[in-house]
Amino acid sequence: MVRKLGYALAVFGLIAFLGTGGAALAQSQASTGVIEGTVEDATGAVLPGVTVTLTQTETGFERVVVTDDSGRFRARLLPVGPYKLTAELTGFKSYQRDLNLSIGSTVSLVVGMEIGEITQTVTISSDATPLVDTKEIRPQSTVNELSIDNLPINGRDFQSFVFLTPGAVPSARNTVSLGGQKGIETNFQVDGADRNNPFFGGQSGGDRPPFTFSQEAVREFVVLKDGYSAEFGRSTSGLVNVVTKSGTNDWHGSAFYLYQDNSMIADEKELRVGSDGSITERFFEAPEGSRHQFGGSIGGPIARDRAFFFFSTEHQDFSRPLFVVFDFDDNERAVIQQFVPQMLDFEGNFSSTDDAQVYLGKVDLIANESNNPTFRYTLTDSEQVNGTFTGTL
Repeated sequence: MVRKLGYALAVFGLIAFLGTGGAALAQSQASTGVIEGTVEDATGAVLPGVTVTLTQTETGFERVVVTDDSGRFRARLLPVGPYKLTAELTGFKSYQRDLNLSIGSTVSLVVGMEIGEITQTVTISSDATPLVDTKEIRPQSTVNELSIDNLPINGRDFQSFVFLTPGAVPSARNTVSLGGQKGIETNFQVDGADRNNPFFGGQSGGDRPPFTFSQEAVREFVVLKDGYSAEFGRSTSGLVNVVTKSGTNDWHGSAFYLYQDNSMIADEKELRVGSDGSITERFFEAPEGSRHQFGGSIGGPIARDRAFFFFSTEHQDFSRPLFVVFDFDDNERAVIQQFVPQMLDFEGNFSSTDDAQVYLGKVDLIANESNNPTFRYTLTDSEQVNGTFTGTL
């Protein structure tokens, strides 16, 4: 495993080194957002020629736009995160406002400027006026970093957070059904790239292993049940659009350890009502087994306001007993014993494991306002002994 990790990091470093000399690829709105608005004076008249500066406060990324003759401005393909908006025009007080940009969203606002010296500043708190997206009418749910970090889920699979969305339910093979559609028709995008299992559906890897990105690496995601842009294509159901974390000007990290022992799970009781109104009870003992999950993340600046890195890893050791028995009657069992006795060797008590390791390394560069290349390397290593469930026979 150490050798595999060293090889993975070496490849990632080579890609990042070679990539810095090339041109950045065209970006999609899939992993970014838009901030737009109109600048007005105290009478409601629009103000052209206003310099609007948008600064991502975590990384120092800056985008400068100027209002047109209609007093409007629009900044596209902005990295997600917290921003400070500053508007300046000679003869008017400087205007400042804090806001947050989510993945795939369009923040629309009206900037009201007051007459005065530019050295004077009017600061608007982020909650003074609700930022309503009047452009988008599609139904969507956003799961932000605060929810991902604090809400409990079983198994640390970020996909479980999708079920916070109305109309999202588990489907076959660990997939997600949105709006009553088949799970295979749900489209998974990570950082603007396709992350689908084309055969079974769901995110690449599916339940083999149960996670391909650590929960520590996911910043936020949005779930669109319908009405999303044609640029995503592919699926007739919904879209799960994920953006991973990046490094910032501040150092940050995390560490975790999760232990689950099935002996602490209560036995299940099932009630069945017969056609005659009788009620019978059946008890099911909780399966034995245990799960260990541990890992962490670290991120920070390589060069302040210019280059950043982020790394996360997660490991899982999972085992449980597996009891196999074939549902043959006595005659069938006698025939099998006579002609294919080896088949009955597959009956008995076995051990089922699900051991997995995932790694993510990411480097973000701010070359200028128009070019912000990102280099990411991911590795998933999984070993499952008797891990495939084929149902009853």
